[in-house]
Amino acid sequence: MALLAVLTAEEFSKLPTAIKEHYREDNGSHILDVTSAGDLELANVVKLKSGLQKEREKTEKLEKAFKPFKDLDPEKVQDALSKMDELATWDPDKKLAEARKQMEKQLSDSFASKEKQLTDKYSSELGGVTKKYEATKGQLHHTLVDAQLIAAISSEKGIPDLLVPALRSHIKMVENEDGTWDARVIDKEGTERLSSKSGAGSSDRMSIAELVQEMKRSQTFARAFDGNGTGGSGSTGGDSRPSGGSFRISETDARDPMKYRKMREEANKAGKPLEIVGT
Repeated sequence: MALLAVLTAEEFSKLPTAIKEHYREDNGSHILDVTSAGDLELANVVKLKSGLQKEREKTEKLEKAFKPFKDLDPEKVQDALSKMDELATWDPDKKLAEARKQMEKQLSDSFASKEKQLTDKYSSELGGVTKKYEATKGQLHHTLVDAQLIAAISSEKGIPDLLVPALRSHIKMVENEDGTWDARVIDKEGTERLSSKSGAGSSDRMSIAELVQEMKRSQTFARAFDGNGTGGSGSTGGDSRPSGGSFRISETDARDPMKYRKMREEANKAGKPLEIVGT
């Protein structure tokens, strides 16, 4: 059975269910849903013919209207019309104001461009200086903190190699109004700690020496101090210094970061421990 291209709603309702699925609804009608193949497709030729006829009529009308002007150059005509419009609306004061406005805009744009170039240039240079300053400040802080830690640890006969890295996070550098720097002991939240030696209600800050003494009394860090090995799982207590010879440095020299680092490097190269001894 051949299928009709278009069905009314009534005709569609009489079709078997298996046939209905081949139709799609369009404005109350049911159109056979056909996929195009090559140059063939299902189309509404009535609409196409109507559209084509309208386009033909429009073309004929345009050709008739433009026939008197067929020998004219469109660009020249457009240029002449533009000049006529310009002359008809010519206003010297308005033209002068427009020229002034355009010149001011050009000057403003030029100034803004130069300003941006200078701003970008000096911002870049300032960023480099700031970055260098922050790096230098960080290095200075690191050196100052390490120097004070090494001095305090050496005074308590501790091992700076083990304790300095662990204690750095407990200290921050604060710049004073006169440009000098002070090392302050802080807690986990970054709050400055007060000394426990001055009694309740005191506002005295905790010193680095007091921090080192506190660590010396803790089970975690006690074994990093001479003569403070603690017993416990895997620990035999007693002196934790390795046997077989060691490099030695006095407490006084250990307080000097440069001397301490030099001696530590020599000990590391030799594969020997560095021992801090009393003066």
